[in-house]
Parts: sequence; structure tokens; C-alpha cells
Amino acid sequence: MESDRLIRIYGTSLIEKDGKILLQQERNELSYGKWYFPSGRMEPKESILDCVRRETFEETGYKVKPKYLIGIYQYDFMKKDQLVENVNFVFRSEIIGGRSKVSDSVLDIQWIEIDKILEMTRTDKARNHKFMQAAINDFQNSKQFPLDLIKLVDK
Repeated sequence: MESDRLIRIYGTSLIEKDGKILLQQERNELSYGKWYFPSGRMEPKESILDCVRRETFEETGYKVKPKYLIGIYQYDFMKKDQLVENVNFVFRSEIIGGRSKVSDSVLDIQWIEIDKILEMTRTDKARNHKFMQAAINDFQNSKQFPLDLIKLVDK
């Protein structure tokens, strides 16, 4: 049934510097202590680009500029009796301001080497490991889609 289905849209930053990617350590109950990209749900009337900027700043203290879209990833899971479908837009983002700050919603933020992240995705140390593997693989293979691919259209 349609009422048993929930669709969520996420904006995610992949921020790389000197072979390391900025990750956050989750504080929420379902994925406590696991590492993940700065990411969060899009709010009503918010564009996906505004979402990724806001979420990255809230979770890391860094102001970012999305440079290009790496990919759009869809995955689902059952939460009690409800199918939850996530659609995640991953952007290669660059830091343009702010400073590193651990927010109340995360335990820690760290720059972690790509190989170590991939190792973490093969264990229980990373959240949504298949998604993280796919996004990092696309980043390493230079998947780049222009931001103007996303059109914000008024009703």
C-alpha cells in the first residue's frame, strides 16, 4: 500500500583533501558510532543544493560550495512495517569558509584516507556501507555531472 511507503531525499557532501575524505561519526540511535558522509534530509521548499550546504554546515561547521554531482543513489529498507526509500544526491563539495566544529548531532568529524574508509565499509564501522562504496567508487572514477542538470521549476 502507498501509505506503507516513505520516500526521503538526502543531500550529501563528499569533501576530499589530500587523499582524505571528511566523515562524521553518527550520534543517532540507529547508527551510533558509525562513520558517514556529511548528509541530511531535504526540508520542505528547500532545493537539494541548499540542503547539502545546510546539512554540511550544521554537521561540520564548514561552509561548502557543491562543485558537481557525483551521482544519485537509491536504496531502501524496512522500518517496522514500512518501506523506506532513500534517494541520495551526492555532490563533490569544496570548503569555502567556516571552521571544523563537532555539532550536537555527531560524535566526531575526521579526515580519513579513502583506503581506510573502504576498509571501514567492509566492517560494521560505516553506515550504509554499499552506498558509501558506490559513491567513493564513482568519485575515484571521476563521475561528474554538472549542477545545471538539476532544475528548480516553480509550479
